[in-house]
Amino acid sequence: MTRRRLTTEEKIDRQQKKVLKAKERFDKENEKLHKLYQERDEERKKELLTAVSKSRRSYQEILDFINGKREDTDDE
Repeated sequence: MTRRRLTTEEKIDRQQKKVLKAKERFDKENEKLHKLYQERDEERKKELLTAVSKSRRSYQEILDFINGKREDTDDE
């Protein structure tokens, strides 16, 4: 049994299908990655809010420190 050779157009069609499948897989995995980034960011926000609420510093003092407006000096 002899195999017929693929034409260039058939090769292009096959390759386009492969690329499309790969792009769909990439998009799906990329979406998972972005959801994980969002999850991590939410965890960090909660952690930061908890730290701020437990701090002896005022909200404004913390913002000033984060924004570099003043040095953190330990008075106690």
